[in-house]
Amino acid sequence: MRLLLDAQISQHLAPWLSEKFRVDAVSCAKAGLLYSSDLEVFNWAKQHVDVVVTKDIDFLRIHEAQGSPPKILWITCGNSSNAFLRGIFESRFELAIALLNDNDVVEITDAR
Repeated sequence: MRLLLDAQISQHLAPWLSEKFRVDAVSCAKAGLLYSSDLEVFNWAKQHVDVVVTKDIDFLRIHEAQGSPPKILWITCGNSSNAFLRGIFESRFELAIALLNDNDVVEITDAR
């Protein structure tokens, strides 16, 4: 599965996700999209990845208007450290990816 991490998620998590979960993850920075609009990122993702991993509700709105691809993995935990995000991914990522097989949008959050 190919994933794009939007600009609100640290680019340092892409290689970690790739190694930990055996996915092909790339950041907006690595893809040359760091300063692109959400719509530009979404349209690029249509051609290059299966899933956009985002904390930005605007991607859901674009998805509602345009549909899949790409699918959306929506992280709803607010501002947080990379370590905190790693914890969320470690506890919920595999289930989220499984749910994306049958759903276009999956939300994961911290369970505090």
